[in-house]
Amino acid sequence: MSHISDGNKLDVLFILDTTGGMEGRIDEMYANLMNILYGIAASGLALSDIRVGLVDFRDHDYKPPSKDYGFAKGSDVSAIKARMQSLQVVQGGDGPEAQCEALNTASNTGWMPTALKIAIMITDSPPHGIGEDGDTLPNGCPSRMAFYLHCNHILNFSQRMIAGKMVPLMNSGELRPIIIGLVTESVDIHRLAIQYKAQIAAIQLSKADPEAISQILFDDWQAVGIQAHSFTFENIYEADDSAAHNAKVWVDAKQIDVVTKQKLNQASVDFRIKWNFRTGDGPKPTEISLTWKQVSRAQVDAIVAAALRKK
Repeated sequence: MSHISDGNKLDVLFILDTTGGMEGRIDEMYANLMNILYGIAASGLALSDIRVGLVDFRDHDYKPPSKDYGFAKGSDVSAIKARMQSLQVVQGGDGPEAQCEALNTASNTGWMPTALKIAIMITDSPPHGIGEDGDTLPNGCPSRMAFYLHCNHILNFSQRMIAGKMVPLMNSGELRPIIIGLVTESVDIHRLAIQYKAQIAAIQLSKADPEAISQILFDDWQAVGIQAHSFTFENIYEADDSAAHNAKVWVDAKQIDVVTKQKLNQASVDFRIKWNFRTGDGPKPTEISLTWKQVSRAQVDAIVAAALRKK
């Protein structure tokens, strides 16, 4: 998720699951930290203008279930690595973990007011309260912060809500290009939102609906060839007809209750992941790319949403 600002500063917050199976991914991120930072800086920002923060989370059996490690300048690699070395990986209990607690911690961390704010959550488990088998907290996080719900559905739908993306991480070696790609595209969306904010505001005077604004802007930009970095990745999930409906149910929900859950449709597929990605010997996603091309409609939607959020 990202947030628009006026400054040429960038805050990147990593929200890390520190339970059992995540150790390899954290080690990979630690080993490639310099390459990740230089890759982000290639978007046109100096390392001194980038800050990197850490929030970790596990489950509610551990106190606190989420911890804020603060931000350090991108130019101070040793400080970032010291924070990462202090992370303690623990064994999880049930499947779901305290993601919602972590998101609350992230929202209250020391963000720089003038910076573009990007949060990247890296996890291998769903949140509490969405009906997963073996969930010991079926009503959600005890602190009542379980709003990012119905794992695969809600995370995919986040692109329409907060210009976010859910990216499958099949092996740790893909972590570096994924992080660089996500941040680079977000920086471009941020800059275009600032550059064309006046045009978007002018269109809004006659077209209050964001969908209509996006369509007008997309048509105009296609004609003149506005470009941006586009980060793409292979989809490993089977098509699920219930996904959009269920995601919207959770997004519109005011609380987790029986009434909300009764609105959900049964998933239309038995296995979310495509067959060729389910076996250990199967092919891994290799279609990860960052290219410079004409802006897509999805990118225009994100640009319009960011510009309209900014006062």
